[in-house]
Amino acid sequence: MPPNLTDEIQATAWQVPSEEHLGIVYTVTRTPSGEMTCTCPHYRFRRPSDPHIDDKHVEKVRAFLALQRAGLGGLLAALTPADMTALAAASDAIARLAAESQR
Repeated sequence: MPPNLTDEIQATAWQVPSEEHLGIVYTVTRTPSGEMTCTCPHYRFRRPSDPHIDDKHVEKVRAFLALQRAGLGGLLAALTPADMTALAAASDAIARLAAESQR
């Protein structure tokens, strides 16, 4: 299920419904430094011990934002969770390459 988001790319918080628990919604927040955080138990309890752990709710928001930037927000409903994960990873890789090229 896609994040329940506004179309605002500049937003700093998004509500993402749990895929496993009906009625549970987690909040993904973008900090001023650009880091994405999530209120789900997986992120809160596992992330502090391993900062390389990624969170599926954060990945969904990243995928949503990538589609919005590309003007393809309407495609989000057609993507599978695996598609969204791949899109988020590709978006992050492109952002890293762009940042490195500006150095």
